[in-house]
Amino acid sequence: MKIDKFVGKLKGIEDKFGISPMALMVLDFVFKEQRKGKVTIMQVLNGFNQTSPATTHMHLKTLITKKILNSKFDQVDGRQKVLSNGFKLDALISYVEE
Repeated sequence: MKIDKFVGKLKGIEDKFGISPMALMVLDFVFKEQRKGKVTIMQVLNGFNQTSPATTHMHLKTLITKKILNSKFDQVDGRQKVLSNGFKLDALISYVEE
C-alpha cells in the first residue's frame, strides 16, 4: 500500500468512526491480549506502554463509546471490567480491509 492510500485510510477511519490512530494502536493491543484470554481494562492500562495510563484510558473510553469495544463487569470478580468486541467492530474491520 502506498503512503497516500495509507494516510487516506487513516483519515477515513477518523472521519467515519471517530477513532484516532493511537486508539487503533490500543485496539490492536486489546486484540493481542484477547488471544491469551479475557482482557480487563486494568490489563490494558498497565500493559500498553506507548501512552500514559490516563491517555490509554481516554482511548479505551472512546472505543467503548463508539461501540467498537464493549465493557461489562466480570461475572467472577465484579470489581473488574472485561473488554469484548462491540457491534461496530465488524464495520471497522470491513472498512480497513477495503
